[in-house]
Amino acid sequence: MAKAGWCDACGANVWITDEGACPNGHEASHVSGVYETSEPDPLKDAANSLGDAADTAAAAVSQAWDDAAPGAKDAAAAASDAAEDALDAAASLGRKLFGSADASTTTPDTTEDGTDDG
Repeated sequence: MAKAGWCDACGANVWITDEGACPNGHEASHVSGVYETSEPDPLKDAANSLGDAADTAAAAVSQAWDDAAPGAKDAAAAASDAAEDALDAAASLGRKLFGSADASTTTPDTTEDGTDDG
């Protein structure tokens, strides 16, 4: 089992060497509070870090969607209103051009060759 302890020269807990010294080059006399512990598993630590990062990213995406939803609804309503305004403007133009209350169904009288027969 691995050993760790407090290195007063580093000011931190450190893994200690088989001789009881600090791995940063400090003698064993600088190390106190030695205890046995399991060695770190770098793959497990990396997997946990990746899992934490994925959870954080998923939460951020979810929050972004939640934050964007009201704006998206407002934008959709504004686009719908703009489309209705454009349709009204097109109908008005049609009435001016063709003199009909329902310009969308009225076409000028023309002959087969495209000339006005009226």
